[in-house]
Amino acid sequence: MAGTAAGHVIWKRRLNLAGITTLPGLLIISTTVGGFLAAPFWWFDLPASFAWDLPPLAARMLSAASLAFGVAGLLVLRRPEQGPCRFYNTMLAFCLVPLAMAAVIFDIERFDFGLPVTYGFFAVVLVLSTSSLSALFPPMEIVRVPRAAKAPEPPSPSLRTGFVFLAAAFGVWGVALFVLPDELSGLWSLWPGDTLTSRLNAATKLALAAAFAMAVRDRQHVAPALLFASVYGFGVLAACLVSLVEGDTGPRGFAAVFGALGATSTAMLAARHRSRDSAP
Repeated sequence: MAGTAAGHVIWKRRLNLAGITTLPGLLIISTTVGGFLAAPFWWFDLPASFAWDLPPLAARMLSAASLAFGVAGLLVLRRPEQGPCRFYNTMLAFCLVPLAMAAVIFDIERFDFGLPVTYGFFAVVLVLSTSSLSALFPPMEIVRVPRAAKAPEPPSPSLRTGFVFLAAAFGVWGVALFVLPDELSGLWSLWPGDTLTSRLNAATKLALAAAFAMAVRDRQHVAPALLFASVYGFGVLAACLVSLVEGDTGPRGFAAVFGALGATSTAMLAARHRSRDSAP
């Protein structure tokens, strides 16, 4: 709460100048600040830092997702505009809403309601889920003042092809983990007997799918999508390497897939930056 209040002071003027209303602005700020604050607690899998007992690798992967949301949020807040703010809120909705529904409907018995962190988990997820839905469904407008709609400019055909493939791959992967968390194993899932942890892992894949899908249509979403994928990809790679050093051979496939995602996304970001610098 203190971090969100400080962020509101820092970024309030930029958000106001961009016409971003209070709720979507606070949503981005709180998720950005919370992402950075939560990441170290989850990386070291500290006791009582989450609402159920996560396997160490799952905790580190959650930390990578948290950091990715924080870094992507900083990019959006650096130059807040209607499109990037809606992009961020939409990505958050695709991550949290399915997870919240699945947790309540299928996995409520996994939560210990004698622990304060459980109530904190549901409070945060409920607030962020309902708020992020404002990016998807009217009537809650993200802008305070009417502005002429700017026609989206799609990226290059090669980028669109790559983004379509990535959106489809992570979308299918995420949906499959939500629907069949017990049946999938190996490269698809590292925790086939832990449905709640598998669905938590699937939530970030749905966020990735949403990010790449939005980048297909509008080039202003390319940078935040690639940055999110780069941080998350290298974060998951680091998490898997720690597990491999500890003797767990299970995440080899995950390390290869997400290491490739991080490297490819970083290379595309660098190429995009060079092309912009060389433009007349």
